[in-house]
Amino acid sequence: MAAGRPEIELDWKKIDFLLEAGCHGTEVASSLGVSFDTIARQIENKYNTNFTNYAHEKRQKGDSSIRAKQYQKALQGDNHMLIWLGKNRLKQKDREDVAANEPTKVVFEVNYGNGNQVEILPQTLPAPHTSSPG
Repeated sequence: MAAGRPEIELDWKKIDFLLEAGCHGTEVASSLGVSFDTIARQIENKYNTNFTNYAHEKRQKGDSSIRAKQYQKALQGDNHMLIWLGKNRLKQKDREDVAANEPTKVVFEVNYGNGNQVEILPQTLPAPHTSSPG
């Protein structure tokens, strides 16, 4: 039987949650009221890995959960999330720079129940107003 203090019981669900959330080891330790060394030592004993690898695995799990939730919200029709994912994941842009007076074709989709579209022929857009109040 080893001499010394008894091992501190750690709340592994809380540790994993905080690491998945992206907290640093010292933040996790502070939240639990223990030293970082206590957590690192118990990870090595219990999981046969070091803190860095354990924390990285948990952080990756947290990142994948966030991505899945964002994707789910987008597919449920959250327009803000659709736009954000389009810009960040698909590298979409709000709009292309269009030179003044360049012909522009506008297409309106009208639901006739058969998927038909109404197309507006190319037209010249007026130059933007730049006059100052006066």
